[in-house]
Amino acid sequence: MSTTVTLKATKSAGIDYTNRSQHVTPAAYFNSGSTASIDVLFAFQQLSSTYQYRDIESLRFYLYIKNVSNQQGFFKAIIARSILESFNIDTVTYDTRPDTASDSTYNNIYLAWDDTTYRWEFVYPSGHEMDAITNGVYVYVNAINIAFATSTAESAYRPYLSVTLSDTNRSITPTGYPRSGYKNPHNDIELSWSNSITSGKSVLTPTQTSAVVTWKETGGAENTISVTTAQSVTIPADTWSTGTSYQWKVAVTDSGGTTTTTDWYTISTTAAAADPPRPIEPDGAIYSSDDAIEFHWVIERSAYTGTDLAFSHDGSSWGDPVYIAGNTNRYTQQASTFPSGTNFWRARSYNEDASPGDWSDSKQFIVVAAPEAPYYEVTNTPRPTISWVSDEQQAFQVQMGDYDSGLVFGTAQSFKCPVYLPNGSTTVRVRVMNQYNLWSDWSGTQITIANTPGTAPVLTVTAGADAQLTWTDVGASRYLIYRDGALIGETDGLSFTDRYANGQASYFVRAAEALTTQTIALTDDYYINTNNPSGYVKIDSPTAAADTWSYAQVACVEGDRFIVTATGSNSYHLAYTFAQADKSKVAPTASANTSYTNEALTAPADAAWLVVNANMSNERSLKKIVHQAPDYYTDSNTVSVTIAVPCPMITAIDGNWIELQYSTEPIYTAQNTHTQQVSMMVYSGSVYPVPEIAPHRQRSYQIAVAFRRGESGPFEQLLGRECFLKDQYGAAIHGVISAIATAHNRWYTVCSATLEEMEGSL
Repeated sequence: MSTTVTLKATKSAGIDYTNRSQHVTPAAYFNSGSTASIDVLFAFQQLSSTYQYRDIESLRFYLYIKNVSNQQGFFKAIIARSILESFNIDTVTYDTRPDTASDSTYNNIYLAWDDTTYRWEFVYPSGHEMDAITNGVYVYVNAINIAFATSTAESAYRPYLSVTLSDTNRSITPTGYPRSGYKNPHNDIELSWSNSITSGKSVLTPTQTSAVVTWKETGGAENTISVTTAQSVTIPADTWSTGTSYQWKVAVTDSGGTTTTTDWYTISTTAAAADPPRPIEPDGAIYSSDDAIEFHWVIERSAYTGTDLAFSHDGSSWGDPVYIAGNTNRYTQQASTFPSGTNFWRARSYNEDASPGDWSDSKQFIVVAAPEAPYYEVTNTPRPTISWVSDEQQAFQVQMGDYDSGLVFGTAQSFKCPVYLPNGSTTVRVRVMNQYNLWSDWSGTQITIANTPGTAPVLTVTAGADAQLTWTDVGASRYLIYRDGALIGETDGLSFTDRYANGQASYFVRAAEALTTQTIALTDDYYINTNNPSGYVKIDSPTAAADTWSYAQVACVEGDRFIVTATGSNSYHLAYTFAQADKSKVAPTASANTSYTNEALTAPADAAWLVVNANMSNERSLKKIVHQAPDYYTDSNTVSVTIAVPCPMITAIDGNWIELQYSTEPIYTAQNTHTQQVSMMVYSGSVYPVPEIAPHRQRSYQIAVAFRRGESGPFEQLLGRECFLKDQYGAAIHGVISAIATAHNRWYTVCSATLEEMEGSL
């Protein structure tokens, strides 16, 4: 269905080509005259509000013409065009004329009206119908003596527009966004729409005047939000719940009065799980610790809110992840961050709901760097122990005071000082080397050595060709022997022979792991009766009902030795009990005025020793011998002696002394040769040679000795053996004999040899 509306011309004006500033008001009928230099513009009645938004299906312009002498010439004599802009028709001139449509191919149709007046119909093609209605029509006259009606003509002959309109208004069609998918309810959620206009042409284009957004949890109650011209609304953060489905729609009312509603759109607040990223770089690359390292990964799905990167030194234990916000796929870690060696990295992404997904596979990279300074602990004794932790160790070095372990290969992470350090402040430190031969920084601290000595042994030294050392027993488990401050031996006995000293020597003996004795007074404060008082262990049955027993209880530790000494006429009993096991062991003494020593040394730490007797008047005591901590020591007195030999003497290291008493020379002369390897090099330009001094030396002792016939055998057996020689002039050489020459006569054998000094000390 459609409706046709007639719009009469309400005003008209002419524009004069020859008088361009002249406004022309046409008469009821316009005559182009003999020059055809004036065109006419028409304004028309406007459509009522009922039809302003209707689609214009067609438009015709009708013009009444009279007194036409040549009707066929009208076909090209008059052209009508739509006016494209508003103008003042009451004052328009040629200079102020409005712009018109350029399309002039209108279909001009001649319609007979009567013998003297004709109606000319212009059928508008699609394009500028609304302009013709709103702004008017421009009539271009291209002929002379053409007369046609204007707006002031008789009502029946006024020009008019015939407008055919659809029966429905053009309207707005909204399209919402988002129409599906996920939204994070913890953020503001924008619901928006775009408006499209239905096809067609109308005088007025419809616009949005109001809109109502309706939303609901799927299956729940509806909520509405009203706006005017805005094309979006915002659901505040945390209004919607996570893990839920929501629906929304919008109803838009336009200026033509039409309301159009979208279908329901469904949105989820359940985010899809984040896909694991795909690590790209680094992948097997080698970096210096001075390099910053850029990590690059790819996430196949676009919707993610952040990424975690995690790092590991062994591929199994991972540190706290580094979070990179946003949808970036690169991260740069600063230099000197990763430990030396093989490192691993992996990534995971966060979905739109900020929930992390699965970790990716790991990639590895290698960092060449010095290891970290190790963590350490130190025990403070004269022989400190340092323990440390390092994951990169291939070797280590420990320094304790003046002692230096040097480079020690291996992964041991504890070291006890092999020497006793003097009292006072001492620095203890350790460093480690990794597989790249790079050292860590030192780790360590300063400690104060404080030895706790026990009873000192008394040293006696008898000097001859050897030094014979003896000392008193102080219960130590081992004794260290020092000559001139240097350790030369160790024994668990009470004597030592020093074969290798010659001349002045100073000795002392160090008692290690010494024992101290504590005498514990036994009192009569406690008794054991036949009824066995609660909390104490019964030791023995009394000999008579009236007898009482007294005891003393002493705490002990494993390894303690106890000696019981008693006086009087009665027997004593020594016993120990295990507190938890509730057992007892009794060891009676043999008789009065005797002592008893427990040698079991197997009592546990929770044992208690008890001494009992049957006569309280007897005196008694208990001596507890306690082991000192192994790292404490007690030094003896220092003894200085002179070791002298009457003639040169030599011995194999594992043999006996041989006196080199006789010589064929009237005066015995000791011949020592000491040489340094030096090469004199002559260089171009030098006047004198330049010495090149090697670090190698040689020292030898010339032996020329006579033995009675048949007594040279022990000396000749020294050939090729490690020997030690000292003579009356103070020479002392540790070396080897590589050749022995012998000469025999009727009375004696002469032996000649050279003792070459060797590396090492005795």
